[in-house]
Amino acid sequence: MKLEQCDQFDHFAVRSVMAPVSQLLVYYVTPQGEPVSDVISFDVKLLHRQVYVNLEEREWWLPGQSLDLEVEAEPSSLVCLLGGRAGGKRGHQI
Repeated sequence: MKLEQCDQFDHFAVRSVMAPVSQLLVYYVTPQGEPVSDVISFDVKLLHRQVYVNLEEREWWLPGQSLDLEVEAEPSSLVCLLGGRAGGKRGHQI
């Protein structure tokens, strides 16, 4: 049985909705009906999206006090907040 190799090159536009990581799945089905596939992951970096964070000016907060935080970003931006404790062996998320 002779195996033939088919090389094909194609292109597509990377879009901002693909950030931060995207995957590309390529597959085909053999004449015997067996699916064959491969997948790659690639990083997408957004160069023009910016986020600005401002924290109210205070020296410290007591447990239970509210912290005022201002976050500005471009319209339709997805902004996530992640907090933790500095200096400890165990991290605590908020």
